[in-house]
Amino acid sequence: MNISDAFSAHARNHPDHAAVEDGERIVTYAELEALATCAAVNLRNEGIVPGDTVGLALPDSIEQIALLWALARFGAVIFPIHAELLRSEDEVGLDRHQLRVVIVAHATPSLPSGSNTIPLTALFRNSTEAPSQAAAPGGQDPLYCAQSSGTTGTPKTFLMSHNQVIGSFQSDEEFLRWTAADRYIALIGPSFPVGCRLCFAALFAGATVIINRTTYVEELVRLIRNKRVTVASLTPVHLRPILNFAAGKEPLFPLMRSLRVVTAGVTAGVTAGERHLARRHVTPNVVIVYGCNEQSWIAAATPADQDAEPNSVGRPVAGVQVEIVDEDNQALPFGAVGRLRVRSDHIATGYLNNPEADARAFQGGWFYPMDLAAINHDGYIFLKGRADDLINADGIKFYPIEVETVLLTHPAEREAAVFGWPHPMHGQIAVAAVTTSAQVTDKDIKAFCRQHLALYKVPQLIMRLAELQRNEMGKIIKEPLKEKFRQKIAERPEEF
Repeated sequence: MNISDAFSAHARNHPDHAAVEDGERIVTYAELEALATCAAVNLRNEGIVPGDTVGLALPDSIEQIALLWALARFGAVIFPIHAELLRSEDEVGLDRHQLRVVIVAHATPSLPSGSNTIPLTALFRNSTEAPSQAAAPGGQDPLYCAQSSGTTGTPKTFLMSHNQVIGSFQSDEEFLRWTAADRYIALIGPSFPVGCRLCFAALFAGATVIINRTTYVEELVRLIRNKRVTVASLTPVHLRPILNFAAGKEPLFPLMRSLRVVTAGVTAGVTAGERHLARRHVTPNVVIVYGCNEQSWIAAATPADQDAEPNSVGRPVAGVQVEIVDEDNQALPFGAVGRLRVRSDHIATGYLNNPEADARAFQGGWFYPMDLAAINHDGYIFLKGRADDLINADGIKFYPIEVETVLLTHPAEREAAVFGWPHPMHGQIAVAAVTTSAQVTDKDIKAFCRQHLALYKVPQLIMRLAELQRNEMGKIIKEPLKEKFRQKIAERPEEF
């Protein structure tokens, strides 16, 4: 099926039900379908044909969501682009994707010369032409073009079909249980692959999508309460400011209020302590989720799971098979650390124009997200770091996540990222990039680490920064940190 068929069914069966709310503006399913139909006609008039890849470089809005519907119905391939990234052509990868067109809300001089753009206003002009009656692509045809998060290098691009996206919704069913009565706040906007998928999931269920325009935590809390939000999905970028605001307070959203479930991603290192604080001071209904763009969610930890195994990212979600294997792809016993691999019916099947990365990540029907993990007898998954983050000090190998976890328990540490650095005697040493919220010396940090870590794991060098660069999902990007450290060594070698 074409995913928009489900949206159209809601427009027929529940035409007056709210589809999207943006402040005081409320658009019903019937009205949203009319907007999507208008946009589809104008896309055709602009020369777009089914199969064309169309970039959406737009701020979160009702029209943006109407375009998701229109492009899906039309059979175009959606490429969500965070509008801020248009400052850098390299980050968006426009040349590589050979986009047919980019839809923009305003002039974007940073786009490559010769790029074809369509202003948003042109797609919502009234037209007397009838919409096309041709059968829209769907099923195995691509729905959107997405990228990996690119924390260690250039983002990798892949396609997701209508069937794959619809199939991924079964992963939500265990703990989200979407219904038409749900009111989902789009904190992760449709400009990001995961936000795009979540908007599709909400519309597929006939729920209401709430556009978020808040900039302060107090405003967000008020919006969630006033809009009677039932479902929210957070990254650490959202979670940590909320935790700071909620510190010492009663739950911001008690069980009996409207907010029935909050998912919080752990891909950027949400600690067990932060999870506990979220359930205590934000809402008891926090579900921890672990996943990747190529698969959507891989594992989830309900509140009961978090009580049973506080340091786990949960157990595999419905329809997803997980194994831990060695370098020869042989299954490892329970408790052993190895490469995590994933298999499902709705996983991406390969990268575009990147045979080297494709061969490394997709093998024998399995996807390897480059995470190291262990699984216990009860099926709980414990992340141990990135396969490409291994530090080898004097022949003893360890992973940065263990050191980062300790650093983040220090009361003065706000952010921490650890990486290996070449050393003439030891092969490699651990370097910690940190941001601190109080006066603390390098000596204090190292002494604290020695209380909790073996000596060879203690960071030998500390680099203090005002902030650590993150990607859109809150993951710290280590390559810029290594380059910054290299520059600091060159400028002031006596300090290092």
